[in-house]
Amino acid sequence: MAHLNEKQKTAVNEYGNVFVSAPPGSGKTRTLIARAEKKLENYDKPVALITYTNAAADEMRNRIDSEKKIFVGTIHKFCLEYILRPFGWLYDWENLKVISFDDKKEIKEEIKKRFGSKIQYRFFNNVRKKLNGEIDLSNIDYSFEIADFYFDYLRKNELVDFNEILYRAYKILDDNQFIRTSLASKFTEILVDEFQDINYIQYEIIKLLDKDKLCSFFMVGDFRQSIMRFAGAIDLEFEVIERDFNCRIIQLNKTYRSTDNIVDSYVSLFNNHPKIDNRAEVKDVKIKVNIKSCNGSYKCRGCSDSCKNNVNIIEDILNFLLEEGIEESEIAILSPWRNDAKKIGDKLAGKFNIVGPHVLPHSVKGIKSTSVFQLIKSLSKYFVKSSVNNLRNIKTAIENYLLENNISVMQEKINLLTKNLLITLFENENVKIIKAFKNIEFEFNRHFGVDQHEFDEIINKIRLNRKEGLIFSEYLNMLSGIDGIFNQTIYAAKGLEFDAVILNRIDEGRIPYSSTPSEEDIDNGRKLFYVGLSRAKRYLAVIHADDESRFISELRNFQQGILE
Repeated sequence: MAHLNEKQKTAVNEYGNVFVSAPPGSGKTRTLIARAEKKLENYDKPVALITYTNAAADEMRNRIDSEKKIFVGTIHKFCLEYILRPFGWLYDWENLKVISFDDKKEIKEEIKKRFGSKIQYRFFNNVRKKLNGEIDLSNIDYSFEIADFYFDYLRKNELVDFNEILYRAYKILDDNQFIRTSLASKFTEILVDEFQDINYIQYEIIKLLDKDKLCSFFMVGDFRQSIMRFAGAIDLEFEVIERDFNCRIIQLNKTYRSTDNIVDSYVSLFNNHPKIDNRAEVKDVKIKVNIKSCNGSYKCRGCSDSCKNNVNIIEDILNFLLEEGIEESEIAILSPWRNDAKKIGDKLAGKFNIVGPHVLPHSVKGIKSTSVFQLIKSLSKYFVKSSVNNLRNIKTAIENYLLENNISVMQEKINLLTKNLLITLFENENVKIIKAFKNIEFEFNRHFGVDQHEFDEIINKIRLNRKEGLIFSEYLNMLSGIDGIFNQTIYAAKGLEFDAVILNRIDEGRIPYSSTPSEEDIDNGRKLFYVGLSRAKRYLAVIHADDESRFISELRNFQQGILE
């Protein structure tokens, strides 16, 4: 543990339940992994490491140095693998499958026919139940009758969505002490990353597993980076966590990422921010935070007042950064809204090597979270960067697909499918995109005998956008998010870092969201801006239209010396 500082070592060595408060760049992932490795070294039982996203799980899995058994994945995967699959038979739930893209399309059509309402794909993320089984209407824009029809459809067709996975897992644990105790006894420790973004059912599941004190919990988060309220994340305080888990709170205070100017900029957003001891190699680099506007002070080359997308400014900054020798993969353009990221991607893709989902020749609405699309994404990363870790991630993506679809196969079949998919991938790298997708779809269906209509949806959207001429290798480069200028939302960049970050459209009405924001809107906007600022290591530019965000004004008032 020589690579850890004293606070990190304290966290790793502390006995029992621990919550680590980790500000940006403080080495929370390093601490989390060191804790997991120590438990694996000292105890025979496995550990479980629960992450917020599949991408985070891939990173954690690849960094842990241990041959012992360890679970790494999202809480939904954990609940499927350890609760619903082995114990669902108690409630006649043994044949459950995770809702597919085709199911969602059918539900959308049926709701439109029955109720005359057109629902958006976000409905499937927001509709959920309370702990008592009643429908929770607090986070959806649709009627009780629509939500009731939806849950009835799931029940009749033996389907679950991600929220229903959590509800049913909670019910099994709450009803059956023997399951709760046997599951907790299985692990030495359960580690939970990004704890600040946990929702109320996830929180209650973890409390139930801790109830009998049969394994310890190691939780890591930063309440100032809690930006997922719209997805159901709950407000938590140190006192609540300390009470509910009887845990020690450890606050990391050293950061290793950014220049002093960048650290000072994001720290200034909170009056009560703990003092940060900056130990970054670049701490003394004297580059000011660059704030730009496309108002009269900037010589516009074609942006109309109604556009306000700052493309010309961003183009100039990108040219400057590349001339300075900053690698494309170390540059990120981050926007508060997906539409803003899409506009930037569309307008810059022909001039720069832009990567990420917002430059793809098709929309990812409705398919982004499906296991099939996640598999395609893992294949793209292996195509761009062939490595043992990326190969392992492909197999994990296949295993996730099998788990969600309640399919059991031998490991040999997973290995064979992985091999054949990779052969097909490289055989089609110079083939036009639609033909390549059909070849991969054929290979996948051949092994599992189930049509994957996510492929058809992607193909249809490519045709709709008239992108049939795109070569498959170009698509894979875009999708991988590797070796190019990363274009995404601020939300999707949480946990990432780059030498240079351009924050796009930091306007009032976007951050905070709403032209007449509530106190909660302002708090959400402050935290989102905090996350965006803290992704940068050396160079940070903040771009706004005429109506700059109130948080930019705060930076001007508090940090005149660090701004340009």
